[in-house]
Amino acid sequence: MFAVFWALNWPLMKIGLTVVEPWTFRAAIVFVGGAGCLIVARLSGLSIAIPRQDLRPLLWLTLFQGVLWNAFSGFGIAMVEAGRAAVLGFTMPIWATILSIIFLKEPVTTRRMSGLALGMAAMGLLLWPALDALGSELFGALLMIAGAMAWGVATIIVKAVNWKMGVLALSGWQFLIASVPLTIAAIMVGDPASLLRVDFVTGSALAYSALIPMVFCQAVWFTIVRRLPASLASTGTLLVPPLGVYLSALILDEQVGVFEVLALVFVIVALVLILPGFNWRASLRPLPKSHPE
Repeated sequence: MFAVFWALNWPLMKIGLTVVEPWTFRAAIVFVGGAGCLIVARLSGLSIAIPRQDLRPLLWLTLFQGVLWNAFSGFGIAMVEAGRAAVLGFTMPIWATILSIIFLKEPVTTRRMSGLALGMAAMGLLLWPALDALGSELFGALLMIAGAMAWGVATIIVKAVNWKMGVLALSGWQFLIASVPLTIAAIMVGDPASLLRVDFVTGSALAYSALIPMVFCQAVWFTIVRRLPASLASTGTLLVPPLGVYLSALILDEQVGVFEVLALVFVIVALVLILPGFNWRASLRPLPKSHPE
């Protein structure tokens, strides 16, 4: 179910960005999302303190995921179809795999290389129709890819560091700290007054983007990761790109052509090949029944 909520965020962000300027949009939802994560952590009895050894990697994580991912994707989705943005955004595991091979010295396998090849082919399919325009659509697609690369770097940082702080506190602080430069950018080069022009529809989209994906989905995702095997937890991310394309077509009446369908299939297969611990047999196997003590 959380994959549906996450996928729904793509068309709703597109709706919110029709009124709210991208810098302001991202600054607002990142601030609310960060504060929400920390509030949920405290209500759950978890510590939100930042251990000294976590401070430096937290700042690097904030730069790549909190600032760069949000900035690139915020402007990218404003320039391209929401469904296409969802597929390009979820090429993140492809970039994370490349970086993990280079920096973490993870093994190069045939399965991984096949996934990388399919992922690159998917990006080519989505960029090809935009090459003729050489305008905002192409630039938006390139911004989404840059955002996915920044998200991939953030994933490597998370994997490389032995974090002492909890995951909700980690997410909350990186979003809250990231909201500072995003807010400064919104004030200096953006249009904060665009928040005053929201109506019920765009205001609801803004509220959804700030609360559901940034707080609720984060909390649910971390709960799933802790309670279920990695193979089952990984299936949730596989559902986001196709659901994002379908919901964008349904809500925004976006056209889904042959290139989009092929790219979607390629990305899903690439994620199946790349995601760590993913195994179709393990995913289809029923969970063992818990016995009362």
